Amino acid sequence: MKLRALLIIALFALGCTGAFAINYGPFAYLDSSKTFYYCETGSYTVSGSLAVGQKNLSGCGDSFNAVWVGFKATLPASSGQPVTGAILELADNEFDAGEDAYSGCQADFVTKTKASTKKLGWAFYYTCDGLSDSLSSYGYLISDADAAQSSQAHTATSMVGMKK
Repeated sequence: MKLRALLIIALFALGCTGAFAINYGPFAYLDSSKTFYYCETGSYTVSGSLAVGQKNLSGCGDSFNAVWVGFKATLPASSGQPVTGAILELADNEFDAGEDAYSGCQADFVTKTKASTKKLGWAFYYTCDGLSDSLSSYGYLISDADAAQSSQAHTATSMVGMKK
């Protein structure tokens, strides 16, 4: 009896620790006109309502990567934003990682978790003054493997709208 009770408690504790996290990606980011891929790739892990991820910037020629942290959310179609519905809302530290210091800018990454060329799947926003939020870029979420086999150009242009 004690062994069974211990087993049940252990399984319950394991379930509460996030051991059943779901991994998504790696993904590539196709622009909204479907003509080129941005230089970043990324992947996410979702556990319950929380999400973390890594933005790989090696394709942009950078020697650092950025990290994401955020949560699952729903953005209504009435918001007028390019990506709506069930999303991950992720803070992005690319500006600070690139400066290796506090930059004063905050990036915000909104993404779906399923690749699609039929519906927009990601959007990148940022602010450097804390007074306004600018939509920098958006597009389609594509599996990294599919992107590698694609005929669309891969560029050194990043989501922040700068050529590296």
